[in-house]
Amino acid sequence: RGSFKTEQLITLFSHETFTAHAYNDEYNFWVPLLGLFTGCRLGEICQILCKDITVIDGVHCLVISDDGDGQRTKTESSLRVLPLHQSLLDLGFLAFVQERKTHRDARLFDLERNQYGEFAQASKFFARLCDRAGVTDKSVDFHAFRHTITKLAKDAKVPFLYIKDYVGHSTGDITADRYGSDIDFKVIKSEFDRIDFQHILDRAGVRLWI
Repeated sequence: RGSFKTEQLITLFSHETFTAHAYNDEYNFWVPLLGLFTGCRLGEICQILCKDITVIDGVHCLVISDDGDGQRTKTESSLRVLPLHQSLLDLGFLAFVQERKTHRDARLFDLERNQYGEFAQASKFFARLCDRAGVTDKSVDFHAFRHTITKLAKDAKVPFLYIKDYVGHSTGDITADRYGSDIDFKVIKSEFDRIDFQHILDRAGVRLWI
């Protein structure tokens, strides 16, 4: 599997789903964007609970957990905390989360696993979205967001240790895993904020949620 090229990302997010909010369900808008900004697996995003969006040390974070009903992760290293990129916050993500909380929705998205434990509805939607947007390269799928954020973070000179933990890959060094022994989420956020996602959003014409 490859990673998305910048032009492919611009093509994808130029679709009316993002530029005109022409979607049937809010997950159509937010799930691909969360893939872009976090590199999370599709299943990790689809199972997010509202309480998983929290503030730690003054930083808005996404907690990838297996504590909630129906939540599961691939490996122990998949359990992690991700400071959220400023461009995602600027899109209105927190307002969306708050709206879900106001309606007393425990889950961030109205998505359920099928009999095989997969979020097939979201997976099929993303495949259709790529086709409709004109991203027809079969070497990229939702999982490609993981490779994409890794490449973008490396290009932005984000420390290797931070990148590996952000995407949920063990470094093989227990003492080094989890961003190192002294976690400062403000520092981690500032490192990942150096990734220029705004350039992609602006060129694509992504419309603010609020």
